[in-house]
Amino acid sequence: MSMSPRSMKRFAIVATALSLACQEVSDLGGGGGGSGTPVATSLIITPDALNLTGLGESQQLTATVRDQNGTAMSGQTITWSTADSAVATVNVTGLVTAVANGMAAITAASGSLNAFIDATVAQAPGQMSIASGDAQMATVGVVLPDSLVAVVADNQGNVLDGTSVTFLVTQGGGTVAPDTVVSDSTGRVAAQWALGTTAGIQTVLVRPVAGPGSALFNATANPDVADTVFSVSGDAQSQQNGSLLTDPLVLKVTDQYGNAIDGFSIDFDIQPGGTGTVNGGTTHATATDSAGEASANWTLGPEVGTQTVDATAGGLKGSPVTFSATSLSTQPGSLVLDSGDAQTGLVGFALNAKPRVQVLDLAMNPFPGATVEFVVTSGGGSVTSGSAISDVSGFAEVGWVLGAGAGTNTLEARVVGTDTVTFSATGQVAAYDIEVRFINTPTAGQQAAFDSAEAKWERIIYGDLPSQPTGSLNPGWCGASTPAIDETVDDIIIYAELKFIDGPFNILGQAAPCAFRAGSSLPVLGIMVFDTSDLTNLANNGQLDDVILHEMGHVLGVGTLWDNFGFLELPSDTAPAPIVDTHFDGPLGLAAFEDIGGSNYNLGNKVPVENDNGTFGFGSLNGHWRESVVNTEIMSPSINGGVPNPLSVLTVASIADLGYVSNYGAADTYVLPVAPFFGSTRVSGVGVQLVDDIWRGPIMVLDPTGRITKVIKPR
Repeated sequence: MSMSPRSMKRFAIVATALSLACQEVSDLGGGGGGSGTPVATSLIITPDALNLTGLGESQQLTATVRDQNGTAMSGQTITWSTADSAVATVNVTGLVTAVANGMAAITAASGSLNAFIDATVAQAPGQMSIASGDAQMATVGVVLPDSLVAVVADNQGNVLDGTSVTFLVTQGGGTVAPDTVVSDSTGRVAAQWALGTTAGIQTVLVRPVAGPGSALFNATANPDVADTVFSVSGDAQSQQNGSLLTDPLVLKVTDQYGNAIDGFSIDFDIQPGGTGTVNGGTTHATATDSAGEASANWTLGPEVGTQTVDATAGGLKGSPVTFSATSLSTQPGSLVLDSGDAQTGLVGFALNAKPRVQVLDLAMNPFPGATVEFVVTSGGGSVTSGSAISDVSGFAEVGWVLGAGAGTNTLEARVVGTDTVTFSATGQVAAYDIEVRFINTPTAGQQAAFDSAEAKWERIIYGDLPSQPTGSLNPGWCGASTPAIDETVDDIIIYAELKFIDGPFNILGQAAPCAFRAGSSLPVLGIMVFDTSDLTNLANNGQLDDVILHEMGHVLGVGTLWDNFGFLELPSDTAPAPIVDTHFDGPLGLAAFEDIGGSNYNLGNKVPVENDNGTFGFGSLNGHWRESVVNTEIMSPSINGGVPNPLSVLTVASIADLGYVSNYGAADTYVLPVAPFFGSTRVSGVGVQLVDDIWRGPIMVLDPTGRITKVIKPR
């Protein structure tokens, strides 16, 4: 009786099961058993499935005979056979080779044991090759004369009929039609390529719609005819008369698509009446290079004022290109005061704005390169440098530190052969007073940290404010622990409370103004609360001074009054919401941001305000500079460990935007970081996050008599 391969497999399984059953009986009888003489019991083929995708592709099979214990037996004779050699063959070692598409059962036999697997042969794309149409050359925008022809084959190189193949432009633009083609009986596909308008190497990728394999066609696209000429650089320079301009005159010739044209003739000519030279003569003929550019070196004539050179590119759009330059006198003609006069500043500190002059020539054009001497003539102050060199716009400036005494200071700026310019400034002694009142007694170290913060802010804010009556306020007017008050405040009183808030490493402290003047909207009363669970750790980590300095800034209005003054734009929601580009737009703060490196910031509006409503808690939104941008600055929502946390001129300028008389010279040295510019990680070290550190309570508005005219609810 003949049996099919599947019947044979079922038979082998049954036979194996019977053999195992008999073996178990033998084991129970104590004779020979599972641990006795090995008996061939099963035959296993590895792998258990076989899929071949190329004609001629081979794969090795392995057959293993196992005994009644499942242990592989060596020295067993294995014979291999195929049910359909027209589909797949198998040799004596079990190597199966694909012959034609279809399915064939491959059988392994050892004694009475048999096993089989199905070998499936299904050709699939495995490789692409180029038949013709590669490496052509033509003008941009035209259809290549020869079609792109490719051959699709399986992984053994046998061509495939009826396979979908796609053509894809990968460089240079242009189009291919059709973009999807079905291969013919020779495996070939063809398409027509219209080049793009970009000169240089262009490419088209051909690949099967499904399956591996690809090939890349290349073509060289040459520029179209010359069409346009335009200036690249060298125009509108200013330099002393008779000198060689720093930058050469450069123009460019392109075709209608903007591709560079090499070898086009250009004539540079000094305009009639001019006495300068181009490359040593009144005219200079040259040709464009491979970048389509031509250049000339221009030496100005002795005339003061505007001089011109024409560059002619015959018949092209934009021709002639006219270059102009301002010829400056070799001698300065006058010195004028530009900015920085009549300032008021804190004695012993530099003025907020540097005194600046402008040097002009006899024709009133900016004069660069002049040495300007700056000399303090009264007040006992000093300058950061005794002289400065005028820049390309004729400007020169120095820092001016006022003398130690109150009153008038004067500074003279001098250039040989011109008039003297005098600056005046008024030095004032510090008059702004911060009074901290403790609701409970601090340690000596904590007291010192408060004293340090108070002194720092009193150097930053030095202008006196009108005294302000508080009226009669009952206990609890700013948090449950604030005592009753009825007095006239010189500038500001801040109540400080040290108590348990929520345990270590959560809310470290909270602060805000509680009342401000109706006229100026500047604070008169405020509150600072710190969690006693965190104070020791902050002191041990050297962060207590910075945290208290930060929170005192909030009481004075940093972050807490921006919205009241109209300087907070696109405020973030205090609940989970899409992040918006919250920013501060006070004019002085914006200018300071530019000065510390913000001119390089191009990721959004300036000055960026914290808008991350997850990392630092909702209480940090809208009231801090954005951590990912300013990094270590003291008024960001974290205090970094192991590095300084500077109070920068940005924060001082924002205080000035609120109306305080402020001293930029008391700011710490700080520039915006380049590495995290912008949005990367913070400076490493043991840092603390100031989670929800702005006290969100109502703010009273007091008129000059102390009467409450309004209560502003928190956002």
